[in-house]
Amino acid sequence: MDYKRIYKNIIKNGMENPPNEEEYCENHHILPKCLGGDNSKENLVRLTGRQHFICHRLLVKIYPESDGLKFALFCFYQGMNKFQRINSREFHKLKKEVSVIKSELMNKKMKTMSDEERKLKYGNFGSDNHFFGKTHSDETKDFISRHNSGMHPFKNERTGEIRRMSSEEANLSDEWVGINKGMIQSEEAKKKVSQFQKGRPKSEETRARMKISAQNRKYESKICPHCGKEGKGPNMSRYHFEKCRTLI
Repeated sequence: MDYKRIYKNIIKNGMENPPNEEEYCENHHILPKCLGGDNSKENLVRLTGRQHFICHRLLVKIYPESDGLKFALFCFYQGMNKFQRINSREFHKLKKEVSVIKSELMNKKMKTMSDEERKLKYGNFGSDNHFFGKTHSDETKDFISRHNSGMHPFKNERTGEIRRMSSEEANLSDEWVGINKGMIQSEEAKKKVSQFQKGRPKSEETRARMKISAQNRKYESKICPHCGKEGKGPNMSRYHFEKCRTLI
């Protein structure tokens, strides 16, 4: 099969017929950066997520000796959800190759470090580790599982300390907040999350939790300054204020 010809046709089609703005798409480096490509406008093309994935599968076929391209394709596989199908033999082959590459890179890195630097950064491992050759009992595994169940990372706004704890424990003090509080997602990130969630079925348990959460949520009454409408909830933000139809 002529993989280069197929790859060039996809790139040509992407440049001549780019996806519309409403369709989810991603930037693709025509000449991969690991092969000398750059971020110039001439080396970028907008492709749909499907086209982008197919191009990276083709690139691994075209350049089988490139470790960078194998890593890139492996990242695509890692980001797939359980409802997407992939070729199991190809995934096994790629994962095995990536594992060997990572091992070789780590061994090279270790040789450049002194014993003190290695222990400081990675701790004791292998026969130097106190737990080497041992395994946790089923009772200990069960205890660790129960201890970590329901635990989430929180940040102390006063000290900056990050600690794993339950939501109930964090709510006892106003100083502890979720580590993602205040973070603003980019439009591209929002589109990726939306695309990932589309078509994913929700269990009855999840639907029940969402319903209870919505019922217990309290909204402040707001008045739209443009039409004078008073109301509560997300629909006020969706249909009023900057989006009020009186402004159209």
